[in-house]
Amino acid sequence: MAKKKKIKRKELLKEPDEFLTFSSRLFSWVTTHQRQLAYAGVVVVGLFALYIGGYLYYRHINKVAQSKYNDAYQALAAGMKPDANPKTWEKTEKLFMQVITKYSLSRVSRLAFPQAAYAAYRKGHYGEAIKLYKRFLSKVSNETNYQILTQMALASCYEEKKDYARAVQLLEPISQEKANPFREFAMMSLARVYRLAKKDKESKRILKQFTEEFPDSPFLPMAKALLGATRL
Repeated sequence: MAKKKKIKRKELLKEPDEFLTFSSRLFSWVTTHQRQLAYAGVVVVGLFALYIGGYLYYRHINKVAQSKYNDAYQALAAGMKPDANPKTWEKTEKLFMQVITKYSLSRVSRLAFPQAAYAAYRKGHYGEAIKLYKRFLSKVSNETNYQILTQMALASCYEEKKDYARAVQLLEPISQEKANPFREFAMMSLARVYRLAKKDKESKRILKQFTEEFPDSPFLPMAKALLGATRL
């Protein structure tokens, strides 16, 4: 077996140290690319500044928007009083629309749509209310309960416009959905719309179904009374 050649200390000292070689090359690269690195640093710092600025701006927007939303909601609550001035709804809608248009990036902007729509409804501007409810509906496509309530609100708007066919089109599916937590309201609304449309047979069908499926409902006496009064 060949004897391993011993490396002399003098030869070791002559060989370049790997770490020093790497460091030297790195220093040389940094020196050569100073301008590019400076630009990269500017970009990183700029992105960081934009992120922080955007975060702070978003917080500010949310804070201001929440305050505006609260003002609008107080106006809405005032309009609910029996002796409230009808012009209150004009103010209420205007305040909610400010939240929608001026603070669209805020968390509360989405919730302002149905409130503004309701104010428009109370003003008797049903077409305007329908547009706002539809805009809200497009924003809650993945939230079933919001969808159902919005569809019921839309049905009420069409009912006021005497467009009973569209109201029925909205109410019929959700009144038959077993898992719908608002099914009682939907069925009573559907029976009323059928009655207004002079479709007493359909109205009686819904009312009879209601009394059979909801024997403990607080609306049961009303449903029975309407059922007895429905003409065929």
